[in-house]
Amino acid sequence: MLLNLNTINIKENVLKGSIVILGAGISGIFLAYLLKDTGKKIIVIEKNNYPDLDIENLEHKKNFEGEVFNKSFNAINNFFGGWSNYWGGLLVELKEGDINKKYWGFSYNDLVKLYDEVYEIFNIRLDRDSIEKANNINELENHCLKKKLSFYLKEPNFIYYFEEFIKNNKNVYFYYNCIIKDVIVQNNKVSSIEISNVNNKVSSVIGDAFVLSMGTYSNNQFLLSLKEKEPNYLKSERIGKHIHDHIGVEVGNVEIYDKKAFRNHFENAFYNGSKYQPKIINKKNNLSISGQFNDKSNSDPQITEIKKFIKKFFLRSNIHYDKKHITLKGLFSFSKYIWHWIFNKKILNFTSQNINFYVQSEQSIINSNSIKINEDKNDKNFLKEINFEWKFNNNDFDEIKNFTESVKNFLQKNKLATIKSFNLNDEFFKKNIESTYHLSGGTIISKNINSGVCDKSFKVWGSDNIFVSGASLFPCSGSANITLTILALTLKLSKKLKTL
Repeated sequence: MLLNLNTINIKENVLKGSIVILGAGISGIFLAYLLKDTGKKIIVIEKNNYPDLDIENLEHKKNFEGEVFNKSFNAINNFFGGWSNYWGGLLVELKEGDINKKYWGFSYNDLVKLYDEVYEIFNIRLDRDSIEKANNINELENHCLKKKLSFYLKEPNFIYYFEEFIKNNKNVYFYYNCIIKDVIVQNNKVSSIEISNVNNKVSSVIGDAFVLSMGTYSNNQFLLSLKEKEPNYLKSERIGKHIHDHIGVEVGNVEIYDKKAFRNHFENAFYNGSKYQPKIINKKNNLSISGQFNDKSNSDPQITEIKKFIKKFFLRSNIHYDKKHITLKGLFSFSKYIWHWIFNKKILNFTSQNINFYVQSEQSIINSNSIKINEDKNDKNFLKEINFEWKFNNNDFDEIKNFTESVKNFLQKNKLATIKSFNLNDEFFKKNIESTYHLSGGTIISKNINSGVCDKSFKVWGSDNIFVSGASLFPCSGSANITLTILALTLKLSKKLKTL
């Protein structure tokens, strides 16, 4: 049930629920969906407005001042739905080594089972044995590399995907346009959260359990603000620590020698109705790294909107497209994609000379990278203003260079292509790193209160009823997109909350 706090009247200014979720982004909406049939009353609190999907532009604000990498920290989500309004829907799995290198509170096999459950929920039908065969390129093994297929959601925007559930479910109440004014702690528990609307009308939200699902930035902001207010309640000194992101950078231009063979290996295609993207990943090294070949000519808005229309028509999904961009010229251009699909069963790509090799790498953990309350701001609101402290480990750049060289050697040895690498020195990386908006950490899973913020059930150490959901739990990250792992951990949390 969708409710605007600015326009509704709340009886006695009190909202009572069993589970209160703070944040209606990717994790918050998914968690509410998973809990909808528990018989518990679920309340979701969202700060942003619900957009008019037919007229509003769901672009997030950016502040590009300072180092390029810091764009992640200055991006603002303007709408209900969070990052689901902006991401492309690509689901990337962590490797076994990513789980083994840090404490996650579960095994890699446990995570794979969660991944498979997520795929099933979103109607992605995969057979891991056949996928492994599709990944197999023997020559890659000689370079300590592997091909990996990552699948897309048919509809990445959760407002569209879960629209019927959000608006009409009788057990889940989505309140939006909410401002957190205060958090009340009693007997080692959060007893209520005070929220207000734009007119400063305050209401109390009472629940048995509270889940922080506001994204890495705001999850840390909430706990740091609560620790400042209630230092004897939250005793962990690790809140805001262990912050990390992905390093994303174009490392060179690609010259293709054998277009047919190159496309056979690296073009997108479909498996059981689900679109996938091939990536190359490293099998060893300290960091997880992946690379993909991007054709920069594939940005024609007419082609993009025609693809959306076809997906809507054939998949009967609630995909929104811009009719203005569908023209006869665009339809004629799109016909070559149809013929390519008929004859090759692949999605046409690599049609231009403007192709690059794009790398995403895990960022190694630096202790000084952290989120802290800005002590210079005398902010009387509950959520205090925060600052980021950030540095790079130059050894990460060396691993990216080595990975690029390995891929280049594989391509050349098999007469597929070559990578004309840029001058990959430290200054190049610091100048050209693209933010991937995969900020993680700060409330990480840990064995004890001295090494992290949450236990293996994602409950905050020292609290009886605060849980955390999202990438702020990650003690490390893999080579690329974090959303599949966010969904998997959200699924795990839902199973815990059902037992409360």
